Amino acid sequence: MKRILLSALTAALMFSASEASAFTSTGYVLAVNGNEFWIWGGDVYQLPQDQDLSWIRIGQRVNVTWSMQTPGTIDLNNDDYVNLLHASRVTPAQ
Repeated sequence: MKRILLSALTAALMFSASEASAFTSTGYVLAVNGNEFWIWGGDVYQLPQDQDLSWIRIGQRVNVTWSMQTPGTIDLNNDDYVNLLHASRVTPAQ
């Protein structure tokens, strides 16, 4: 019984630790290029190569799940930069 309780407690702590480091951003898609997409007025998110983004449309509102990280930057060639963040999931927003 002790092992079951300890296992359940460990699993709960691991779940809450992973959830604590995950963030969700919501916005309208400005552009899609391969496995990357740009949120209007925000950042560029990159998903793993195996994820299909063909369902995403320009102007569509989406939720993006990503974890805390040091983002890369993309130079827009007019003294503006956007962050490049690695996302784990994108879903349509309600």
